[in-house]
Amino acid sequence: MDGLSYHPPTIRDALNARYGIGAYEDADDADNKSRRHLESAVQSLHDLIKETGQLLRRPPGELLVVPEKTRPPRHAQLAQGRLGRLAAEDLADLVAKGMDLEQSLSTGRADWPEALAWTQEADAVLRSSLQGVRLDGDAERSIKACRSPLVADPRRLARASTVFVLSYLREVQARMPDYIEASGQQAPEPQVSMTFSGGTFIGGQFAARISNIHSTVAGIHQEGHVDVAEALRALQQAVVADNMDDNRRSDLLDNVEYLAQAAAAPAGERNRGLARAAMGALTAAATGGSALSQALESWGSVLHRLFG
Repeated sequence: MDGLSYHPPTIRDALNARYGIGAYEDADDADNKSRRHLESAVQSLHDLIKETGQLLRRPPGELLVVPEKTRPPRHAQLAQGRLGRLAAEDLADLVAKGMDLEQSLSTGRADWPEALAWTQEADAVLRSSLQGVRLDGDAERSIKACRSPLVADPRRLARASTVFVLSYLREVQARMPDYIEASGQQAPEPQVSMTFSGGTFIGGQFAARISNIHSTVAGIHQEGHVDVAEALRALQQAVVADNMDDNRRSDLLDNVEYLAQAAAAPAGERNRGLARAAMGALTAAATGGSALSQALESWGSVLHRLFG
């Protein structure tokens, strides 16, 4: 019956199993081994706390760089051998990519690595196309800061940096005719290259007004009012897209421009009466199934909240 008797493990056996002490090791060394494990863990924790403290004592600029160059230069020229028309097309493609990226970041379909890749592409396009027009190097560094564990929301930071770069590129777009002319080339006539269902082609007669709207909306976007900027952009694109006569299109673009200017003004200085009248004119012009009607249905509430 002795072979069936149960003998509970001794403290020595338990220590041997817990700390990996072999059968021929002295279990009395278990306390020393446990102490060494604890000292190692405490040292590791101390090192991490020290590193965090050093990071937190740094000036904010060393952790999160805020770009200082917010606007492109007024005077610049094309890079040697660069054709202005092609440079403008490359810039337009880059802006379109940036708009898609910003939207993807806002909905969680993209993250900071995509923002970093696009920003690096933007810098490369500017360097190859223009002399003296560069992205602030801090724009790229601010996105790289997303790798830090101290950044609570990397995607939001990447989106803010993307909006900054996008605003800068739009201003470069607005100045491209001057850059091209200063380079001794003929600036291409601005136009919206769209052919609509009615066969109407929208050319240079509206380009200056559309460019003004784009510039104003870019400033609104840069200030962080992304929903308002998107609403205004949707209205402008809808007015351009719908089939209508030139006089009516001109009047509606005027109204979109009034809304953009009012939205860009400080809250206390907005001409709400003019803004409401502009909204009323756009609403009255919207017919069922039109692009303008769809834009107002999707974005009208954003503008009504702003000017209501």
